[in-house]
Amino acid sequence: MEVGYEVEKSDRHGEKSLVSVSWSDLKVGEVGKAFDLGSVAHAAVQFSGAFGEGGSIALEGSNNGEYFMPLKDIYGSSIVRHKPSIDTLGQFVKYIRPVVKAGDQLTSLKCSLYLNRRA
Repeated sequence: MEVGYEVEKSDRHGEKSLVSVSWSDLKVGEVGKAFDLGSVAHAAVQFSGAFGEGGSIALEGSNNGEYFMPLKDIYGSSIVRHKPSIDTLGQFVKYIRPVVKAGDQLTSLKCSLYLNRRA
């Protein structure tokens, strides 16, 4: 099942726009609706919530909106997490989405992006 996102905040500071986007209450097997990053200069992702037994969430990206691949952080590691974390994205793509890969009936996760967009 695809879960929609919410744009929580959009501020304009000079030539840059700061935007927060989140997907809430993600359960096992759910995929967040892809968000168009536009012209992002920097991006950070935070995973929070109840991971449950064996819970994991991944961040995927695509340049065509059809085929999604795992994204990496600035250290070259795939962004797949089993506990709350904050990571800086090491790759820039057009579309981004979270995917809950594993967990149990207690798994309920939130994925929050903080984006620094060029005007």
